[in-house]
Amino acid sequence: MPGPLWSEDAPLPIASPGWIPAAKKATEAYAAASGVDAVSVRLAAIWGPLGRPDSPFVALPRLVHGAARGTVPDRPAYAEDGIDLCHVEDCARGIALVQTAERLAHRTYNVGGGRVVRDAEVADAIRAARPDAALPLLAGRTPGAPDADAHLDLGRITADTGYRPVHDIRPRIAAYLDWLDGHPR
Repeated sequence: MPGPLWSEDAPLPIASPGWIPAAKKATEAYAAASGVDAVSVRLAAIWGPLGRPDSPFVALPRLVHGAARGTVPDRPAYAEDGIDLCHVEDCARGIALVQTAERLAHRTYNVGGGRVVRDAEVADAIRAARPDAALPLLAGRTPGAPDADAHLDLGRITADTGYRPVHDIRPRIAAYLDWLDGHPR
């Protein structure tokens, strides 16, 4: 697995790229500082049916939606960009396992895919399902992007709940494209 692991013990960085991650960080910090008995989950990039067609964080939705519509996405993706992706069904199962665990040893759990998925892998999965899809992939990485892609450490949630991601990207992208065919946006 390339890149560093993001552990739940790692301190949260102060800076946030938007209000959603800022709110998550503030809530987690408030619970820790106030003594509120709460458990937090830190989520990877979630994708799948009913997700946003254009995410500011990940190229997968715009590439899949473009392939389903037969259009070229308005923003290209870079082949070597990568992120920890988690299919929505794995995400829901991970959260449910944390919520229903008989006992939890920690107050913070990562829920994710546990590996970096590059945009080139996403494009390959789309092409396997839709060979004619127009996928504008640029070589390399987004200018200014960090050199190493991090992914979530799933050791804690696996040990405490048995969670493991089960949805492989290739068949789930094909299923997502089929779902979009029946639910056009």
